[in-house]
Amino acid sequence: MKVVADLLTQEYYGIATPKDSPYLDAINKGIATLLSNGTYKQIYQKWFNAEPPQLPDSLAIGHRA
Repeated sequence: MKVVADLLTQEYYGIATPKDSPYLDAINKGIATLLSNGTYKQIYQKWFNAEPPQLPDSLAIGHRA
C-alpha cells in the first residue's frame, strides 16, 4: 500500500472482543506497550511518512445501526 495524497480524515480504530473477554487486558497492555516504547510511531512513520496524530485520551463508545 502506498499513500499518494494527503490524508483527508483521521480515523480511530478498535479491536472488537466478546463481552467480558479474558483477552481484553492483554490486548490493552499490548497496545499500551506499542505506544510507550515508540513502536507505534515507527510503524506509522514507515507507512504514512508522517508523524502520528495525537491520540485522544478516550473516545465516545457507540455503535452503528
